[in-house]
Amino acid sequence: MKRLLLALALLFAVSAHAQRPRPSADIVLRPTWSLVILEFPEPAIYERWWREIADCEHLPLPAEHLNVRYFAVNGREFGISNIDWLIRGVMNWAIGYSIPNKNEMYLAFPYLDEEYLFKHEATHFLMYWAGEDAGHPESRYGTVDNPHCGIVPYRRPGIDDK
Repeated sequence: MKRLLLALALLFAVSAHAQRPRPSADIVLRPTWSLVILEFPEPAIYERWWREIADCEHLPLPAEHLNVRYFAVNGREFGISNIDWLIRGVMNWAIGYSIPNKNEMYLAFPYLDEEYLFKHEATHFLMYWAGEDAGHPESRYGTVDNPHCGIVPYRRPGIDDK
């Protein structure tokens, strides 16, 4: 009987979830890990962090932030298989990744409640909504020795130096 109830609950959850759009990111894990990406509801603390990073960056916080979907990736880090990976075989390993034009934020499971990571990813959205170029400009992210707004910068030499 317990198995039947569990199976019915799982079937209901899968059918309810099937109606939601699938995540957009092409994410991979290290070869020995299995990939699981779970959408999760926005924790209450994220709203405060949205407001704090928008205020610190002097960027507007549009109502669109309420439509961001959050995904937990089951690993300490994950790879983003993008054009670099396809052309040069270079895997970009990350603990967070954002797709602002699709309102999707991906966070590695151990870091779901890390303020610095959330604010780093939220800044990508704020820049996008403000019409700014993508990347990690020093004016928004600071430097490793002098982070801006308490977020940890990530620098790709030659790409984010402008």
